[in-house]
Amino acid sequence: MSDELSVTVQDVMAAALTLSREDRQKLQQLLNSNLRSEVMASFYPGDKVKFKARSGVTIEGLVIRVNAKSVKVSSSQDRYGQVNSRGKVTWTVSPQFIQAA
Repeated sequence: MSDELSVTVQDVMAAALTLSREDRQKLQQLLNSNLRSEVMASFYPGDKVKFKARSGVTIEGLVIRVNAKSVKVSSSQDRYGQVNSRGKVTWTVSPQFIQAA
């Protein structure tokens, strides 16, 4: 992170401490939506990605669709990391959990 950006984030966080609870929640929603937008812009259909399933297993697959709040990933792995004998599995994943493979 650049120094200019980190100072800005620190200033925002310091200012947030003086806000009311309702205003802090609005600020958090804004920051989350901006972060989600940046992450979403970095994935396109056909990209190879990986993420951890709830079981803790790392799943690898291809992005097939990017939605407003989620990414659809096609993989041959099931939730236990085993190759699915019935074909591809489609996962709907929040972009914050996805990394490039």
